[in-house]
Amino acid sequence: MSKAKLFIENFLVYGLGGIISKVIPLIMVPIIAKIMPSTDYFGISDMSQTITSFGCALAVIGMYDAMYRMFFEKEDNEYKKVVCSTTLLFTIGTSFVVLILMIILRTQLAKWFLGSKDLAYVIFLSAIAMFVQATNQIIAAPTRMQNKRKVFLVTNTLTPCFHMVLQFHFCLRDIILSLYHSLEQYPV
Repeated sequence: MSKAKLFIENFLVYGLGGIISKVIPLIMVPIIAKIMPSTDYFGISDMSQTITSFGCALAVIGMYDAMYRMFFEKEDNEYKKVVCSTTLLFTIGTSFVVLILMIILRTQLAKWFLGSKDLAYVIFLSAIAMFVQATNQIIAAPTRMQNKRKVFLVTNTLTPCFHMVLQFHFCLRDIILSLYHSLEQYPV
Protein backbone atom coordinates (compact mmCIF):
# COMPACT_ATOMS: atom_id res chain seq x y z
CA MET A 1 0.00 0.00 0.00
CA SER A 2 1.42 3.37 -0.95
CA LYS A 3 2.15 5.92 1.76
CA ALA A 4 -0.27 8.41 0.20
CA LYS A 5 -3.12 5.89 0.22
CA LEU A 6 -2.31 4.88 3.83
CA PHE A 7 -2.21 8.54 4.83
CA ILE A 8 -5.62 9.23 3.27
CA GLU A 9 -7.17 6.11 4.81
CA ASN A 10 -5.77 6.95 8.24
CA PHE A 11 -6.91 10.53 7.90
CA LEU A 12 -10.43 9.42 7.02
CA VAL A 13 -10.68 6.72 9.69
CA TYR A 14 -8.97 8.45 12.61
CA GLY A 15 -9.87 12.01 11.66
CA LEU A 16 -13.52 11.30 10.89
CA GLY A 17 -13.64 8.74 13.71
CA GLY A 18 -12.63 11.49 16.13
CA ILE A 19 -15.24 13.80 14.62
CA ILE A 20 -17.95 11.13 14.98
CA SER A 21 -17.33 10.99 18.72
CA LYS A 22 -17.89 14.75 18.88
CA VAL A 23 -20.86 14.90 16.48
CA ILE A 24 -22.98 12.50 18.54
CA PRO A 25 -23.10 14.83 21.57
CA LEU A 26 -23.44 17.85 19.26
CA ILE A 27 -26.63 16.36 17.83
CA MET A 28 -27.95 14.78 21.02
CA VAL A 29 -27.38 17.55 23.60
CA PRO A 30 -29.93 19.96 22.05
CA ILE A 31 -32.48 17.13 21.84
CA ILE A 32 -31.89 16.15 25.45
CA ALA A 33 -31.94 19.81 26.53
CA LYS A 34 -35.41 20.23 24.99
CA ILE A 35 -36.89 17.22 26.80
CA MET A 36 -35.03 17.73 30.08
CA PRO A 37 -37.64 18.69 32.67
CA SER A 38 -35.29 20.77 34.85
CA THR A 39 -32.21 22.85 34.13
CA ASP A 40 -30.73 21.53 37.39
CA TYR A 41 -29.74 18.42 35.48
CA PHE A 42 -27.28 20.37 33.34
CA GLY A 43 -25.17 21.00 36.43
CA ILE A 44 -25.60 17.44 37.65
CA SER A 45 -24.62 16.14 34.23
CA ASP A 46 -21.55 18.38 34.06
CA MET A 47 -20.49 17.34 37.56
CA SER A 48 -21.02 13.69 36.62
CA GLN A 49 -18.75 14.10 33.61
CA THR A 50 -16.14 15.87 35.74
CA ILE A 51 -16.24 13.10 38.35
CA THR A 52 -15.96 10.51 35.58
CA SER A 53 -12.95 12.30 34.05
CA PHE A 54 -11.23 12.66 37.42
CA GLY A 55 -11.86 9.01 38.29
CA CYS A 56 -10.53 8.04 34.87
CA ALA A 57 -7.32 10.01 35.44
CA LEU A 58 -6.88 8.25 38.80
CA ALA A 59 -7.54 4.84 37.24
CA VAL A 60 -5.24 5.21 34.24
CA ILE A 61 -2.39 6.83 36.24
CA GLY A 62 -0.31 7.67 33.16
CA MET A 63 -0.30 4.09 31.86
CA TYR A 64 -1.55 5.27 28.46
CA ASP A 65 1.59 7.35 27.88
CA ALA A 66 3.87 4.69 29.34
CA MET A 67 2.38 2.10 27.00
CA TYR A 68 2.96 4.35 23.99
CA ARG A 69 6.60 4.92 24.94
CA MET A 70 7.32 1.24 25.56
CA PHE A 71 5.36 -0.12 22.59
CA PHE A 72 7.85 1.22 20.04
CA GLU A 73 11.03 0.35 22.00
CA LYS A 74 11.35 -3.04 20.31
CA GLU A 75 10.10 -4.55 17.07
CA ASP A 76 9.32 -7.87 18.79
CA ASN A 77 5.56 -8.57 18.59
CA GLU A 78 5.66 -10.70 21.75
CA TYR A 79 7.17 -7.75 23.63
CA LYS A 80 4.41 -5.47 22.29
CA LYS A 81 1.73 -7.95 23.42
CA VAL A 82 3.26 -8.05 26.90
CA VAL A 83 3.34 -4.25 27.09
CA CYS A 84 -0.31 -3.93 25.98
CA SER A 85 -1.67 -6.77 28.10
CA THR A 86 0.23 -5.64 31.21
CA THR A 87 -1.02 -2.09 30.74
CA LEU A 88 -4.58 -3.31 30.24
CA LEU A 89 -4.50 -5.59 33.30
CA PHE A 90 -3.01 -2.85 35.45
CA THR A 91 -5.61 -0.35 34.24
CA ILE A 92 -8.48 -2.78 34.76
CA GLY A 93 -7.19 -3.35 38.30
CA THR A 94 -6.85 0.33 39.16
CA SER A 95 -10.16 1.12 37.45
CA PHE A 96 -11.84 -1.58 39.49
CA VAL A 97 -10.39 -0.15 42.71
CA VAL A 98 -11.62 3.35 41.81
CA LEU A 99 -15.01 1.88 40.78
CA ILE A 100 -15.41 0.10 44.13
CA LEU A 101 -14.33 3.20 46.08
CA MET A 102 -16.80 5.36 44.17
CA ILE A 103 -19.60 2.87 44.80
CA ILE A 104 -18.78 2.53 48.51
CA LEU A 105 -18.49 6.31 48.93
CA ARG A 106 -21.33 7.22 46.53
CA THR A 107 -23.61 8.70 49.19
CA GLN A 108 -20.86 10.88 50.64
CA LEU A 109 -19.57 11.88 47.19
CA ALA A 110 -23.11 12.79 46.10
CA LYS A 111 -23.51 14.95 49.18
CA TRP A 112 -20.15 16.70 48.61
CA PHE A 113 -20.24 17.21 44.87
CA LEU A 114 -23.93 17.17 43.96
CA GLY A 115 -25.41 18.66 47.12
CA SER A 116 -27.74 15.76 47.93
CA LYS A 117 -27.29 12.18 49.04
CA ASP A 118 -30.41 11.40 46.98
CA LEU A 119 -28.21 11.71 43.89
CA ALA A 120 -25.96 8.79 44.92
CA TYR A 121 -27.19 6.88 41.86
CA VAL A 122 -25.47 9.54 39.70
CA ILE A 123 -22.16 8.69 41.37
CA PHE A 124 -22.89 5.00 40.76
CA LEU A 125 -23.49 5.68 37.05
CA SER A 126 -20.38 7.91 36.93
CA ALA A 127 -18.35 5.06 38.44
CA ILE A 128 -19.50 2.70 35.71
CA ALA A 129 -18.80 5.34 33.04
CA MET A 130 -15.32 5.86 34.52
CA PHE A 131 -14.55 2.13 34.36
CA VAL A 132 -15.69 1.91 30.73
CA GLN A 133 -13.84 5.07 29.71
CA ALA A 134 -10.58 4.15 31.48
CA THR A 135 -10.41 0.68 29.98
CA ASN A 136 -11.49 2.02 26.60
CA GLN A 137 -8.52 4.41 26.58
CA ILE A 138 -6.11 1.52 26.96
CA ILE A 139 -7.96 -0.76 24.52
CA ALA A 140 -8.09 2.01 21.91
CA ALA A 141 -4.36 2.77 22.04
CA PRO A 142 -3.03 -0.51 20.57
CA THR A 143 -5.78 -0.47 17.98
CA ARG A 144 -4.45 2.87 16.77
CA MET A 145 -0.81 1.81 17.05
CA GLN A 146 -1.55 -1.36 15.06
CA ASN A 147 -3.88 0.45 12.68
CA LYS A 148 -7.00 -1.59 13.57
CA ARG A 149 -9.47 0.87 12.13
CA LYS A 150 -12.75 -0.99 12.71
CA VAL A 151 -12.11 -1.48 16.43
CA PHE A 152 -11.16 2.19 16.75
CA LEU A 153 -14.33 3.35 15.00
CA VAL A 154 -16.60 1.11 17.10
CA THR A 155 -15.08 2.08 20.46
CA ASN A 156 -14.90 5.75 19.49
CA THR A 157 -18.58 5.73 18.55
CA LEU A 158 -19.87 3.72 21.52
CA THR A 159 -18.23 5.86 24.21
CA PRO A 160 -20.22 9.06 23.52
CA CYS A 161 -23.36 6.94 23.03
CA PHE A 162 -22.86 5.60 26.56
CA HIS A 163 -22.63 9.16 27.89
CA MET A 164 -25.79 10.15 26.00
CA VAL A 165 -27.65 7.20 27.55
CA LEU A 166 -26.61 8.55 30.95
CA GLN A 167 -27.96 11.99 30.00
CA PHE A 168 -31.17 10.51 28.66
CA HIS A 169 -31.60 8.63 31.93
CA PHE A 170 -32.20 11.93 33.75
CA CYS A 171 -34.91 12.88 31.30
CA LEU A 172 -36.75 9.57 31.42
CA ARG A 173 -36.54 9.35 35.19
CA ASP A 174 -38.19 12.73 35.70
CA ILE A 175 -40.78 12.22 32.98
CA ILE A 176 -41.82 8.90 34.52
CA LEU A 177 -41.88 10.42 38.02
CA SER A 178 -43.99 13.38 36.87
CA LEU A 179 -46.42 11.05 35.11
CA TYR A 180 -46.66 8.92 38.22
CA HIS A 181 -47.31 11.96 40.43
CA SER A 182 -49.93 13.31 38.05
CA LEU A 183 -51.70 9.94 38.03
CA GLU A 184 -51.60 9.90 41.85
CA GLN A 185 -53.54 13.18 41.90
CA TYR A 186 -56.39 11.70 39.90
CA PRO A 187 -57.20 8.29 41.38
CA VAL A 188 -59.40 6.00 39.35
